[in-house]
Amino acid sequence: MRSKNKILITLILITLTTSLCAAGDTYHADLNDGSLLLLRAGHVNTDIIEGKPVQSAEPESMNYTVQSIEDSGKYYIVQFTGPTRSMWKQDIESKGASIYGYVPNNAFVMKMNESVKNQVYSLDFVK
Repeated sequence: MRSKNKILITLILITLTTSLCAAGDTYHADLNDGSLLLLRAGHVNTDIIEGKPVQSAEPESMNYTVQSIEDSGKYYIVQFTGPTRSMWKQDIESKGASIYGYVPNNAFVMKMNESVKNQVYSLDFVK
């Protein structure tokens, strides 16, 4: 009985040690990186070089934009160049966009039509 307990304890320790070592090797993005949008499905890197998104070393990183198919107004994720300022949000709302929820880091879900989108994306404080 004593040898069975020793074997069981040894197997548990080996399993725990292996799990901890494997968890220590996984890549974790810098969550404070202002270029990352932190979504449940993964992180979206919004840095762009020569018109193409920068490929992140993180396996679950995605580089794409999700848009609605609705014509009257589409939903966009708009990221600011730095920490959000209320005057930036007011400027965007004055152009006709509706601002919804916050998306880490420095981004918001917004609903706007095509002409408002073009105005918003031409602002200096929008990535």
